[in-house]
Amino acid sequence: MGELVPAGTHGALGYAVMSSATIGHAMEAAARFAPMRNRLFSYTCTSNAKETVLSLRPSQEMQGYRSFLEIATSFSVFRMIQSLASAEAVSKMQFDASWSSDLGLPSATEICHSRSITALRVPADVARLPTLTGDAKLYATACQSCEEELAILDGSIAARLRAIMPDENNRWPTLVEAAERFAMSRRTLIRKLVAEGLTYQALLDEAKGEMACWYLRSTELPLSEIADQLGFLDNSNFSRSFRRWRSTTPLDYRKSKGALGERPLSSIAD
Repeated sequence: MGELVPAGTHGALGYAVMSSATIGHAMEAAARFAPMRNRLFSYTCTSNAKETVLSLRPSQEMQGYRSFLEIATSFSVFRMIQSLASAEAVSKMQFDASWSSDLGLPSATEICHSRSITALRVPADVARLPTLTGDAKLYATACQSCEEELAILDGSIAARLRAIMPDENNRWPTLVEAAERFAMSRRTLIRKLVAEGLTYQALLDEAKGEMACWYLRSTELPLSEIADQLGFLDNSNFSRSFRRWRSTTPLDYRKSKGALGERPLSSIAD
């Protein structure tokens, strides 16, 4: 089952792995972000002068289903790594399996059965090889998406709020509306954000600023329509806010095609 799952079906996780610069970096990305898709196991990636090892261990009792779940998970995760390397490089990898050889499962990599943990062992020289699909820009974008999704899964209120900015109806919720959506009082939501060192307005500004930059870089929409999409009453309000976010005007930003760069908005005050 795991062998048949292409990396692209893993969403941002798959893209983070596929766009990693080296095989070793791909293994680190897999260990970091695999919990987005499967929390039945804990994942670790360790390296030394000899090899880089990506391993997984059950994080809960699975009774009679452990072998089935571990096989499907390990084949799926390890296959992502192997798909980035040449056939020669894959042949140098070692697949440690916790299950017995009685199952007779085929693999492009040598399988060593009945080991204490399930792991993919990659020689150091192979781990340093560049991937066939490395892409620094895609890697950065995918990792950001992964971190945000992990934060949501781990309970970050800021990440949960960013997920609804804008919401499914392309509306920008007010503080009160957001609090109602999460079944908490306005005061409680503010307190949770303060605990994470943030304010609601700063999050809203960051989300609107990122979307404004995307519209200006990637579309030819007039400023009036962009302002409307972002919930501003008119162009002047939008332009003033954009200058505060990016220290330039929307028109100048559009002309530069984003060449000015984007500074983080985490320090923006209410």
